[in-house]
Amino acid sequence: MSTVELDFVRFVSNLSAQQATERTDKFDEMALEKMPDGSSHPFFFKGDGKLNFKDVSETWGTGEMRGYFNGASYSDLDNDGDI
Repeated sequence: MSTVELDFVRFVSNLSAQQATERTDKFDEMALEKMPDGSSHPFFFKGDGKLNFKDVSETWGTGEMRGYFNGASYSDLDNDGDI
């Protein structure tokens, strides 16, 4: 193949790829609009000492907060002072 022929093949390939991307971009936008944003409130759980936990987020004042949070949990299961 000559350089001119390869240029045309590249042009057509790029054009097809660009058109396919434009079509899928519309579907991506529609899907993103329907997705929830993922925000929530920070959750707090309080143990009762018998391996049961209750969500106390509302009573501790974080139930109305909205945002993106992460956290960790630590416990001393055998009460020896080591986590």
